[in-house]
Amino acid sequence: MTTPDIAADGSNAVVAVAANVRNESDRARRFRVRTSLHPKAGGDALAATLSETVALSPYSATEINQRLTLAFPALWTPEQPNLYLAVSAVEEILDREEGRSATKPDAASADPAAMAAERSDASEDADERRDRSFEPGDAESHEGVRLADRYETVFGVRSIAFAAERGFLLNGKPYPIRGTSNHQDFAGVGVALPDALIAYKLKLLKEMGCNAYRSAHHPPTPELLALCDELGLLVMNENRKLDSTPRGLDHLRRMILRDRNHPCIILWSLENEEVLEGTATGSRILKRMAGEARRLDPARPTSAAMNHGWHEGDYADQVDVVGYNYGHRGSAADGRRRFPRRAQIGSESASYTTTRGEYADDPASGYASAYGTSIPSWGCSPAVSWQAVLDDPSLTGVFLWTGFDYRGEPTPYEWPCINSHFGIMDTCGFPKDVYYEVQAMWTPEPLVHVMPHWNWAGREGEEIEIWTYGNCDSVELWLNGRLLGEQAREGLSPIKWAVPYERGTLRAIGKNGGVRAASAERATAGAASRIVLEADRTRLGGDGTDVAVLRVSVVDAEGRIVPTADSLIRFELSGPASVLGVGNGNPSSHEPDKADRRRAFNGRCLALIQPSELHGESSATIRVKAISSGLVPAELILTAAAAAGARS
Repeated sequence: MTTPDIAADGSNAVVAVAANVRNESDRARRFRVRTSLHPKAGGDALAATLSETVALSPYSATEINQRLTLAFPALWTPEQPNLYLAVSAVEEILDREEGRSATKPDAASADPAAMAAERSDASEDADERRDRSFEPGDAESHEGVRLADRYETVFGVRSIAFAAERGFLLNGKPYPIRGTSNHQDFAGVGVALPDALIAYKLKLLKEMGCNAYRSAHHPPTPELLALCDELGLLVMNENRKLDSTPRGLDHLRRMILRDRNHPCIILWSLENEEVLEGTATGSRILKRMAGEARRLDPARPTSAAMNHGWHEGDYADQVDVVGYNYGHRGSAADGRRRFPRRAQIGSESASYTTTRGEYADDPASGYASAYGTSIPSWGCSPAVSWQAVLDDPSLTGVFLWTGFDYRGEPTPYEWPCINSHFGIMDTCGFPKDVYYEVQAMWTPEPLVHVMPHWNWAGREGEEIEIWTYGNCDSVELWLNGRLLGEQAREGLSPIKWAVPYERGTLRAIGKNGGVRAASAERATAGAASRIVLEADRTRLGGDGTDVAVLRVSVVDAEGRIVPTADSLIRFELSGPASVLGVGNGNPSSHEPDKADRRRAFNGRCLALIQPSELHGESSATIRVKAISSGLVPAELILTAAAAAGARS
């Protein structure tokens, strides 16, 4: 499904539907396709059309093309992800004998389950999501016509374009891409994420100001794409590798056919950092892949996430949008400017290696300072990366590496460090300090953040380097009620201070036009006193697949997070639920993720609670208790409820 023509005044949009119909029987069949467009939430048809009758010989297929017009469509954008539902019904035209028998269907033919069983599930590469839940009326035939199949396709109305001079255009307007690259994994579960955890991660990215997601380096799950449609995130959908063998092309074909109706997808990335980039052999392979991608989906451009070879041979010319992995700034940017007609994107950038809550490089422990003193040679801060986009809008945007820490690649360290430090958030989704640099760049609300924490016992009188991230015009810094000074913000970089340490409260006040607009503080925390539990949701589904994310904090008697706390937290449950997994964001922790306990790392840890499938009961209460020696425990109540109409 595509929306090839959207009126400039918003009065209408053309929706083009290409339905592939297969006859898998041993006799010729005649059929027609009826398609209607509805609001995704349901309701009467907004537009409908009926194809001519087509004859299809045994074991053959054909494509039915239809065009419908939506009046005053609500466009899809990350800020307003409006969605529609297309319903396509294949109606078989029966001969007279079949028509007479169909007017009085027997029990088997009137049974929706029997009808579904009769159909071959050969639509592995189908464009649309097949709907197997027929209503009873769907199974009925009227004189001469029988419903043979039905598809439901969620879609959005939007236009996309990459222009060499203007960058990315969404619905005809320049739209800078504020993206992150992401692996699939998460603390406690590895790569086997329940849908609720996928949604949790995407919502965290949205809160940070992200409007785009790059699936690195593999096709994402259909569930992730559906959530990007619903929540509003542009997607750079990435193929696994550079490969024009029959197997490689089959993988590419299946990805595109499976995913091409998602409005969130704006780019097909055909490869990532392959050694053949810039070579004649690589160019031949990429040309074959790009041609196949355009044949299957001419509505979206192709790309390649390249880390070299941009200017050698004609490799980069084989794709529509050239991806620059760390090549959008510095000397590589000078080379990029030799191709003024080339559409481009910062497909991967930054690689800012830090560890949450750590303020000195510690190779023995596998920790990287939040001051960014151990970033790799190819890396930079997110601010430097984003400044390149502000300086040259034709770059279209960037995908920062990465939204979250992930297992493996423990740069700059090795074993026993076991996960990366590249994330803007850790493996649990807890923000690092650099998160606030990104949020300040990518969101309009006034913001100021101060680092580091203010617990430096034994270093009284010693100067501590203070950074404030923010987007206000200037920042005042106060210590225990004394004004230490005010500095104007210059560009996107943090404001830096040197402050002799003394116990108390360090407060930053952001000002716009001389008026206070935002504030943040760091207060010296006392000894760990109690546990605080916070759930992302307290009402959950009862089908056995939902998950609640419990964020755990160790606080002092005044409720301040103890920034160095490493208390061992144990989780006790009552009610039909289990601890799906635990985590703490420590890149060197070898504690098991499948357990009922986890040590806090710099004051925080996390537990994933999964209700069991409910049988018979409509709801159940789950009590979660967090316990640690010497700390006041915390308790939280969750409710699991069966979906309306669910059977035991």
